[in-house]
Amino acid sequence: MAALIAGECPTEVADRFGLPRESVRNWKLSLTPEKLAEVSRNSKGRLDDLVCDYVESGLQSLAAQAEAASDVEYLRQLSAKEMVPS
Repeated sequence: MAALIAGECPTEVADRFGLPRESVRNWKLSLTPEKLAEVSRNSKGRLDDLVCDYVESGLQSLAAQAEAASDVEYLRQLSAKEMVPS
């Protein structure tokens, strides 16, 4: 749910966590403002922390990828095959 609340699409969430896509789509549809407020109340604010941690982790990963992709010396050491995702 934190991934959905953070803005990930249901298909990505389902694939990453090995969940049925239809179930995740239904969860996304159930995320009304009222439901989000209820989840936040029931989690005693922990949901906010989880979402922030999730977003922060994603941004740190993206920053590390950008740094690696801009390292010319590192890129020169790679073969063309190693540069293309499999």
